[in-house]
Amino acid sequence: SKRIAEYSLEIADIINFPMKRRELLRYAALLHDYGKIAIREGVLYKEGSLTIEEYCKIQEHPAITKSILENINFSRDFKELPQIAGAHHEKLNGTGYPEGLTAKQIPLEARILSIVDVFDAMTSRRPYRDRMEFEIVMDSMESTVGAQLDPDLFSAFKKIKLDRLIQILAKEEEDNSHLLIEQDLIFMRAYDIQQLVDIMKRGAANADERKIMELFYKYYYRQYINGIDADVEKKYKIVSI
Repeated sequence: SKRIAEYSLEIADIINFPMKRRELLRYAALLHDYGKIAIREGVLYKEGSLTIEEYCKIQEHPAITKSILENINFSRDFKELPQIAGAHHEKLNGTGYPEGLTAKQIPLEARILSIVDVFDAMTSRRPYRDRMEFEIVMDSMESTVGAQLDPDLFSAFKKIKLDRLIQILAKEEEDNSHLLIEQDLIFMRAYDIQQLVDIMKRGAANADERKIMELFYKYYYRQYINGIDADVEKKYKIVSI
């Protein structure tokens, strides 16, 4: 998806990725879920729990993606694209799929895709739920670092500035980017994901930290679309120290 590509390129910029590899990463991000065209919509968008058979079917999509892309005559710079796109569900400890690759066997670009794919899955709207609470998303991802997610790349992910994070999050089924307020984005540019997580854990130490939390919640929970909740502090547990 476009969001996956944009998150990936943010990480690429942070780690000073070479331009050629950056383009390879972008195309792999855009095509990584192409294999889902072979999975029934009733399974992909099922609201209840998946059966073992259905879950196994969904797990086939990276291999299908790789197979489809291997039949395309890519230029030399993009020869690795099928392997990268097909490896975004691999885990560092070898328990991922479809090939059970371990850390050194997983392409760097695929390790980036793995991080942003997990984040996007939890922060995207689904037929059966809205995006998950941000604190839960970050805690969940932190718990898999080392076993599933690359520690260094996850640290790079947490350096993404909040203005870019919000701009990418706004690009859902209906692009709401035009509703973002420029002044708010400028203020959020001074903070990254790691700084926000730190503030959330210890509480706001000053007026600016309270403001960044209020602004983030306003956009993350789409209050800029649905109207601002006057009781935002109570609703999202904004605390000071």
